[in-house]
Amino acid sequence: MRIYKENILFEQFSKILNLKNDLIYSVPWIQPVKIDDKLIKDYSFIYKFNILNFLFNFLKSVYEIFICLNKLIISIFIKEKKKNIDSNILILSHLISSKHLNSKNDFYFGNLEDNLNKLGHKTNKYFLNHTNLKKNMISNSKFQVLPKIDNFKIEFEVFINQIKLFIFFLSNLFFLIKKNQKLSIILIFILKIFSYHTQSALRIGIQLKSITKNKKVKYLFITFEGHSYEKMISLYNKDTSIIAYQNTPLSICQYSIKFYSNNTLPKILLVKNEIYKKFLEKNLKLNTKILNFGDLNYKEITNSISYKKRVSSILFVPEGINNEVNTMIDFIKRNYKANPNVYFTIRFHPVFPKQLINKYKSLFYDASNVVFSDNTPHEDFSNNTYVIFRGSSITFDAIRAGLIPIYLNKGTNINILDLFELFNYGINFDSKLNITHLKKLTLDSDAADKFTNLFYPAKFERLFNEIS
Repeated sequence: MRIYKENILFEQFSKILNLKNDLIYSVPWIQPVKIDDKLIKDYSFIYKFNILNFLFNFLKSVYEIFICLNKLIISIFIKEKKKNIDSNILILSHLISSKHLNSKNDFYFGNLEDNLNKLGHKTNKYFLNHTNLKKNMISNSKFQVLPKIDNFKIEFEVFINQIKLFIFFLSNLFFLIKKNQKLSIILIFILKIFSYHTQSALRIGIQLKSITKNKKVKYLFITFEGHSYEKMISLYNKDTSIIAYQNTPLSICQYSIKFYSNNTLPKILLVKNEIYKKFLEKNLKLNTKILNFGDLNYKEITNSISYKKRVSSILFVPEGINNEVNTMIDFIKRNYKANPNVYFTIRFHPVFPKQLINKYKSLFYDASNVVFSDNTPHEDFSNNTYVIFRGSSITFDAIRAGLIPIYLNKGTNINILDLFELFNYGINFDSKLNITHLKKLTLDSDAADKFTNLFYPAKFERLFNEIS
């Protein structure tokens, strides 16, 4: 049933995404980065029409239009700031915590900037702001943050491009209807053209165009996940060489990376290993150079299998999104009382809000065997025998440290280890935890060695050969 629903999504969305206009890629709603259970639930009106779900999506889309228009109006009162960029390389990273503003190593790009500067390049860094930090805290940083509302000139250009897409889409309505495009999708998509999410994707691309227009910036480094704004950066900055770094793990549920045009792809794509290189070559099928580059945030991991551990200890590593954390928390709730001698340690992603962590803590106030970790990764690896995972990249480090990986199977398969075809232990969400069974599991040494060899520090010489 899940595969059936995924196929319907692909069939319906691809009809619009295959239209010959690069602005189509600015609409995030029709190109989710990956297909998971939450998305399938949110888009349920597409498989079988549900009036309540459709109305929810309709009203949500209308609300997003009001926010979009409000930002356009606010921009009238924002003065244009001069951007003096005396660098030949611009790095666009992500601000997810105040700690990252002045940290030596970038959370996403590691020591890339230092290595480029040592080679004689001049670099400048901008952040995309994913926080609610106050303006004065951001302005005191030595780095610059792209504003979520820019001056009227930029915002008006964004709006003009939304109108262009709207007119183009209307001109193709008859063609889409002939192709059996569902009317409900057509209506929602028309609204999403004017969503503030589409506005944001376009804005980021146009903001960077305004920064690089002096022609001094020859290379622009961005992350690669398949987001709409990444595609718009490439579209609006054709005179700049876009170099994208694959910063997150890939899985078989990736969706948006299957939809690119030659104008929306980066010039060079830096990937972490040969497995990901082959996966992207198969899915992208377009003219971009893919380099087996390595990990910019690679850390040496000591195999902690020889350390004294709790034999019955499990480390849970959810992604930093609510529905994934809820899945792990619910599984722990189902099993911790029946297994008083098993330690359940949950390690949250750095982006997950502290107030929500405290809320979850209150659910286990009387549990002596449930631990909310504030430890370093190394300490958590040393204290646990198993790691229960779904889509979090810290799973890779846990395996390298000697923990036995167990996939928590629920709904859509988002197993980040499937691409490697080396480990296949799993537990169903609805099953009761059987510690006797877990104790029989082992970490195959050959598979662990092959896996460990797939992770290595960034090979900068491969990048330096591509930039002058």
